[in-house]
Amino acid sequence: MPNSKQELCAPCVIVTATACNYIKDAVPKKDCSSHPLELPAQCVGKVHPDGGKASAAQAPAVDAFTAQSQPADVVLRAAESRQTVQPVFSEQHATVPFNDLNQALDFETPLFKGRALVLFKNMVNTPAGVFDGKRRQMSMTIQGKFKQLVSSDSLMLGSEFQRSLKLPAGAILGRAVTWLVQKMGGGVQLRPVGDNPHILAPIIAAAQVINVSQPGQEPTDLLNVEEDMTLFDATLVGRNGRPLCPGKRRCHFSSKSNREGCVFDTEHVWTFQAYDQSMDYATFTVPVPFFKLDLVQVLDGQPLLLMLKDVSRGQAAFKLEVWHRRMLQHKANQPAAADVSS
Repeated sequence: MPNSKQELCAPCVIVTATACNYIKDAVPKKDCSSHPLELPAQCVGKVHPDGGKASAAQAPAVDAFTAQSQPADVVLRAAESRQTVQPVFSEQHATVPFNDLNQALDFETPLFKGRALVLFKNMVNTPAGVFDGKRRQMSMTIQGKFKQLVSSDSLMLGSEFQRSLKLPAGAILGRAVTWLVQKMGGGVQLRPVGDNPHILAPIIAAAQVINVSQPGQEPTDLLNVEEDMTLFDATLVGRNGRPLCPGKRRCHFSSKSNREGCVFDTEHVWTFQAYDQSMDYATFTVPVPFFKLDLVQVLDGQPLLLMLKDVSRGQAAFKLEVWHRRMLQHKANQPAAADVSS
């Protein structure tokens, strides 16, 4: 990978610079039509190891938004065919509860078995006090055991899509991308156009908190989890002898060389806690410097995913779809051809 500073158009900053870790050496041009949809040769094959496409997703029916304990503008849907989830609000719509401190989701996939707690800010059912004084807009905690060894370099947190996203062009997009990558930390793979669009980051570097415990000693409160990875690596301690703080752990594993050769084992109980401070899930918008992205328009009828995926195997360890009610109106306004999956 070249070390010298490169001039790239905004789309290339997204699909190459961020994925290949030289965003700081990329200078977005204001306008360029040379590479709108393809990867330069030096980056081919480095963005998404599994090479597969995301499965097409059909928007939920209007009834899915009302078939909840408290009707809301957002639904969570378990649409992964090889994933079992309990409880569900509606078998018909495959919707599952969120914002319930008393009821975590029990789930199982070929890679992982455990439970998950998903919380969104500013919803009608948001638990009182959970987000007070915090910048986070979403909190997701996943706890359980791996059923197979998984490389720490290939287990990714993020979302993938069936078709290209509809993003603003030019220098504005370049600024937005730089801002987003800084929010997500090291190792981000961001590709919004072309085959298999996605935004992914290694969970070991992206998660705000990771706890590794002996079975029976794992955190029972999924809202309050303390960082401790010493059972994974005894050297992950600070000068005071206590477990390394989350910020230093994230910085350490932002380096690919520190992730390679490490695996998530099947013996311990793993607890991952990830926050999203960027997106307002209640409105499905993302405020970025100088403007606001409307994700209903950007996603163009596709769901956002809350996903853990082993990209080396092409298998999800955990996967939920997030839909907003405004997506239904957006879909209704699109030509029929727009509903055809690619």
